[in-house]
Amino acid sequence: MVGPFGFHPNKTMRSRALPLAKALSSDHQVKIFMPPWHSPEEEDRTWMEEEVEIRNVVLGGGAPLITLRLVREVLSWKPDVVHAFKPKAYSGLVSWCLWQFYRRRIRLVVDSDDWEGSGGWNDQAPYTSFQKQLFAWQEDWGLTHNHAVTVASRTLQSLVWAKGVNA
Repeated sequence: MVGPFGFHPNKTMRSRALPLAKALSSDHQVKIFMPPWHSPEEEDRTWMEEEVEIRNVVLGGGAPLITLRLVREVLSWKPDVVHAFKPKAYSGLVSWCLWQFYRRRIRLVVDSDDWEGSGGWNDQAPYTSFQKQLFAWQEDWGLTHNHAVTVASRTLQSLVWAKGVNA
């Protein structure tokens, strides 16, 4: 699992990724990889929460290096499935890399818990124009380039269905 959250995790990690990971951990090995934005002092740290291993990657070097670190660490773990939480930011970049180069080897599942593009967070959050364009593109691309999609609501399910995706 890959997601844009840190050691003092945001609501996505606590409300969606971690509970799913815990549920899956009874039958599968599960690991969460993330950049620790909320607690940069916790970079390069690994710990367990019940049966789920959580790995904070090293920050620094900008988006390309952080994305590369996430991809390398995920690949070194040799997963069968990667469940990317949110199709934007680092999670979206990692998803793009995995889909482009490893989709025949790794099943990619993308989760959407909020609408990010036009009409969603892009209209509410104080993102730069570049970020808004990138996040809208990532959401559209990420929700249509995967092996499966999970969503947090029927509304998101309808929005994903409108893109021709089974959610």
